[in-house]
Amino acid sequence: MRLNIKKTKNLVVNFSKKHQFSTEIKLKGEVVETVDQTKLLGTIITNDLSWNKNTEFIAKETNKRMRLLHRASKFTKNISDLKQIYMLQIRSKLDQSAVVWHSSLTKRNRYDLERIQKSALKCILGNRYVCYEDALDKLQLQSHEERREAMCLKFAIQCLKIQKMKHLFPKKVKSHDMLKRNSEIFDFVKPKTSRYQLSAIPVMQRILEKAEANKRQVLKKLSSVAVPVKNDYCTNLHHCDNKN
Repeated sequence: MRLNIKKTKNLVVNFSKKHQFSTEIKLKGEVVETVDQTKLLGTIITNDLSWNKNTEFIAKETNKRMRLLHRASKFTKNISDLKQIYMLQIRSKLDQSAVVWHSSLTKRNRYDLERIQKSALKCILGNRYVCYEDALDKLQLQSHEERREAMCLKFAIQCLKIQKMKHLFPKKVKSHDMLKRNSEIFDFVKPKTSRYQLSAIPVMQRILEKAEANKRQVLKKLSSVAVPVKNDYCTNLHHCDNKN
């Protein structure tokens, strides 16, 4: 792969206070520009690894698209049509690369993104809007927080099916045959810093572990509920024979 020097940027991520440095990278004699932030596949990445700029960018772009929903609401009050416009034009932008930045959002970031969906639901329902929870129930939608969580779980499950990605979620190999009540299914490195703990992969590992644990509990409850159909049937036949 040949790098395009004009499109190549140098982003230095350094959280050390004692060891600050600057770099100068050259390609074919030309110095690569060093930047504090850059846009990669529509997602803004900054050198402090926060998602404030990216959240601001998403909010700005979705608010532009909200004009389409407001204009459509003046011509039709059909909820299903307005909902379709919201899902295709606005929510699609809110979901862009959500599995990458969902886990590291601040409370302010989460509020700003949720507020966009809240405004859209007010526009869709109009006078029928009572509260946010009621609007979600009427339109059969999830909160954007819950939707991002579901997207992360779906992404993790899909990774398990891909050979090149399944190493991100390695399964734990038992060294003994003992059965534990709450044994972990996946084996992953325990985060040593809060920043790494809130990054995408460790959070998705915990989400996947939680989902698998819930799945096992459901299966355990179902297996414990045994319906002796055959015995009841035989007992009824025997009861009928005694009557006859």
